[in-house]
Amino acid sequence: FETDPKCRLYVGYLSFRVSEDDVKDMFGTSGTVTDVYLPRIYKTNKHKGFAFVEMASFTDAQNAISQLHEKPDLYGRNMIVRFADLRRTKEEQIERRKNFYNRNKNRNRFTNSDEQY
Repeated sequence: FETDPKCRLYVGYLSFRVSEDDVKDMFGTSGTVTDVYLPRIYKTNKHKGFAFVEMASFTDAQNAISQLHEKPDLYGRNMIVRFADLRRTKEEQIERRKNFYNRNKNRNRFTNSDEQY
């Protein structure tokens, strides 16, 4: 993913039977695909049901969104296609985790102390 970040697409709700070549072929109808990445589960090597697709130009990316968003993949699941979020810096990720844990650490799972075991 070395090109303009505006050309990266997030593709969600993919069938687990879809391969990288299938995704490349589907998006190739909308423009030039430069890269496809399907994140995988380490232990099983199965992909997680979403992908990142890099298109050659911003226009190709827009065409892909307009032509493929909420359309079925090869196995009938309606895909979600949108521009991918820009990657956060490490400092931003650390700050987000701190905020999440601080927000949730004081929450009590029980509303009444008598209900606790």
